[in-house]
Amino acid sequence: MRLLPEHEEALRRGKEAVLGAFAAVPGTTAFGYGFRRRGGELTDEPVVIASVAKKRPQGYVARSRLLPRTVEVDGRKWGVDVIQAGPYSFGRTGGRTGRPTGGRRGPAAQDATLRKTANQGVGIGNERTDDWGTFGCLVRDLSNGGAPSILTAGHAVGSTHGAVPGDVIVQGTWAGGTGPAIGELTRFTSLRKDGRNLVDAAVVKITDLDNFDEFTTSENQEMPRIGVRHPLIGMLVGMASDYSGLCTRIGPILAEMNVRPYLDLGDPDFPVTCDVIDFDMKVDKAGAGSWYTSSIVVGLGVTPVDLGFLTNHDFYMFDDMVQVDTGFCLHDGDAGAAVCLGGDGRTRIDWTQVNCSFLEGAGEMYDLPLVGDEKLADRFRDDFLLRSRVGRMLVRLFYVNFQALVDRVKGKEASALEKDYAKHLYETYRSVLETVLTTPDTPDRVITSQHVSDVGKVVDGLRPRLSAQEYNAAKQIHALFAQTVGMNRQQLLTMMNGDDLYQKMHTILSRVPTVQYLGPVGADA
Repeated sequence: MRLLPEHEEALRRGKEAVLGAFAAVPGTTAFGYGFRRRGGELTDEPVVIASVAKKRPQGYVARSRLLPRTVEVDGRKWGVDVIQAGPYSFGRTGGRTGRPTGGRRGPAAQDATLRKTANQGVGIGNERTDDWGTFGCLVRDLSNGGAPSILTAGHAVGSTHGAVPGDVIVQGTWAGGTGPAIGELTRFTSLRKDGRNLVDAAVVKITDLDNFDEFTTSENQEMPRIGVRHPLIGMLVGMASDYSGLCTRIGPILAEMNVRPYLDLGDPDFPVTCDVIDFDMKVDKAGAGSWYTSSIVVGLGVTPVDLGFLTNHDFYMFDDMVQVDTGFCLHDGDAGAAVCLGGDGRTRIDWTQVNCSFLEGAGEMYDLPLVGDEKLADRFRDDFLLRSRVGRMLVRLFYVNFQALVDRVKGKEASALEKDYAKHLYETYRSVLETVLTTPDTPDRVITSQHVSDVGKVVDGLRPRLSAQEYNAAKQIHALFAQTVGMNRQQLLTMMNGDDLYQKMHTILSRVPTVQYLGPVGADA
């Protein structure tokens, strides 16, 4: 589906307006434009697209972080469609990791032993800087007499970590070792921090042509070679925890690096690149991190909020990127993969759970294995809390204050005593919670005085980390729930659905200045 040129220009300006107003809001990850989706189906409504790390209902978002429904450009209002994607990054420094699930074994598939020939999709890296990525595609270097060379992402071969022309580039393996030298780094993009980048690329001169096979014909090949029927549209640069991707466009790449695809015969009637990219277009890639995958374009003209390595805060600004839907790529290993027009749009990495940043931070703070407990936490929310008015109030309170909670645990370390007690509670109650949620209607399973006492100890233990008003509110709420001793699940839900407890909770929470509280809303009814 194509945007009209006049619509695209207006949406680009609308994107810039929303980006300028909301880029600093925690949780926003990228801004672009395209067409609105409803219920997963594409509509014909042109919109600005705002990506957020976690999409939640309006009543669960603090007013200061609430994205607008529309943006006005020259007197016309354009819709703003909020989707869940990101946050995006280059990946980790030295990121050679284990295998993903999903995707398919095409020419990118790598075992613990090296392929006999290196071709599009295999892993390459700069041992000296310990940066790794994907062999994007073969090109002819027009600045070097048309020499056969590799095109990949600059940061994948160390451009941001001290790489210099002449660095030896080797083929990498999933076992973490390295293979033969396959080329020398010729040049790369110098990324700017004082403006937006359109390209992040590198050219590697091939030093052993006998080790290359652009025309692989293996039986399990799923990534066709680049050609008229499978044109190159860009390069994968940014990746997210939900396995969505950001690509730079092929036109600016070829122009800035002064290269052309190896198979391009120079005939304008038979191009092997495509600069016209449509919303909902099916694209595919072969990457060293996730092998062969195919997904769809969900955003154009995209500006990520920031793009850098997961291990530090060294960010670079980019613009006019192409956003590809979930399941397309991994953080580690896929950077530099050539992205082409093709595939079925459905051959994706199997991603079922994105880590909760609060559980991740709290787990690191208390040395607990909370990452991986997202499903259990979701069940507690959906199967218990959301079944009562007070429970819905607490869920909304958590999400509205989510970033503040993350900030309180991220990078913090509890004392040895706190860690020991946290471990005791985790080992005691995790299995209890799982059992209760699995068999919720057992009438003789009731709240005991020990349960209430343990919660009180937690509140007292958190006192040094809470303000005076927060601690007093926690004590008051604990006192309200002390009367639940002897109640089973159904009795507890009845109490939590009652107006008396709901109003008391509202009064307590509304008096805490450090807590963002939206007050009673219809969603709690």
